[in-house]
Amino acid sequence: LIKGYVAPSTTDSGSNGNLIIDYFWGMELYPRIFGWDVKMFTNCRAGMMFWAVGIICFAAKNIETHNNTLQLGMAVNVALQLIYIAKFFYWEMGYMCSMDIQHDRAGYYICWGCLVWVPSVYTSHSFYLATNAPDLS
Repeated sequence: LIKGYVAPSTTDSGSNGNLIIDYFWGMELYPRIFGWDVKMFTNCRAGMMFWAVGIICFAAKNIETHNNTLQLGMAVNVALQLIYIAKFFYWEMGYMCSMDIQHDRAGYYICWGCLVWVPSVYTSHSFYLATNAPDLS
């Protein structure tokens, strides 16, 4: 927030005059700190990688809970999500054309969403399946 007021990274930044709204919605479209793209890191790198790490950890718990055997339901769940995440990283430059990147400023809501919401909510079913996966045949 202070950086957006004092030293914005690009000319596409600004305040709407309300400190709370500036904090929540963000002031800069493409904030950089020492050349490091904050928005790309929070949206693409951290959130998506935490999602992948989370479901792999839950799969490991499933293996531990079920006598060193990964249950089929959990395996399908993790495989489908990892395919989606791999596709995201493969097509990462295409994501740069999405609404999140092109129009949403890097404020609290987008950073919190990518760093907290994605890794916790998108993995919630894997968390459940870690100990409650049904036996599929």
